[in-house]
Amino acid sequence: LGAVGVSVVASSASSFSTTATAARAAAGAEASGGASGSGGEGEGGGGGGGHDLKGAFSYCSSRVRQFDYENYLCTFALPKQHRATALAVRAFNVETAQALGATKEPQLALMRLQWWRESIGAIHAGANVPEHPVAVALSAAVRGTGARTKRWLEQIVEARIKDAEMSSPPPGIPALEAYAHASSSTLLFLLLDLAGVRNTEADHAATHLGKAVGIANLLRGTHAHSAQRRCYIPTDVCARHGVSTEDVYRARSTEGLRNAVHELACVAKEHLESAGDMAPRLKAEWRRRLNIHGLNAGFEHGLNTRTLSGLATNMR
Repeated sequence: LGAVGVSVVASSASSFSTTATAARAAAGAEASGGASGSGGEGEGGGGGGGHDLKGAFSYCSSRVRQFDYENYLCTFALPKQHRATALAVRAFNVETAQALGATKEPQLALMRLQWWRESIGAIHAGANVPEHPVAVALSAAVRGTGARTKRWLEQIVEARIKDAEMSSPPPGIPALEAYAHASSSTLLFLLLDLAGVRNTEADHAATHLGKAVGIANLLRGTHAHSAQRRCYIPTDVCARHGVSTEDVYRARSTEGLRNAVHELACVAKEHLESAGDMAPRLKAEWRRRLNIHGLNAGFEHGLNTRTLSGLATNMR
């Protein structure tokens, strides 16, 4: 079950001309020059202490390419000096997002997320950085930034912790939007800030864009979540369409489930349209960083072809 996420983010990859082959070639260059591009001095330099920054950034690139391929490709639409930083942040997002998905035991996920929460202080300070390549790269990437960066990193981890502690679906769409905001919108705030974009309208667009992408990604992961008996389709949406959480857990393809998925996809599309409405007021460079138009085209295609409402069929 993933056509909604694919339709959204695949269009992002097609919105710029860099091919996957070129991106892979560029990744090698980013790994070699990433440390210096993010404020480091290469192997053993700067806030990484005796850490291998080149190896750390190479590891981040590999993780994002493996587990967040669409955003890996989109990273190469950014100005070269910001790519290594973006890959470090995206790798951090992969590590925290996978904490729950990698185990069926919520307590193990909470332990790993707690470790990341405790590591953020060291990462931000650039001292006693944990022996983890993502932590090393992230420390170099955020060196010299203010309290906002630390707060956003903490908010992402706190959102994941709250999610791991929940044993039932969100009660309503506002709760789902709140989680998407805390995880996905906050990530965009962080990426914009680290790229030097500090503008209220850009942040406002990122708020809506993050909610759209966050909801789409949750729909995209429905099949994997159901294997862990987790469901992100809100209880009130399920009730409206006569769907039980057990239907989701057992991957039962029903008209009600398709309608529930489509309702949530439309909520995400509304957020995307809100971000698109703000696009003309943003500088061209900021629009490119957010890639609003590429995402909007992909989502429009998904709705027009009924891909979104047919998602439940693919759960079999």
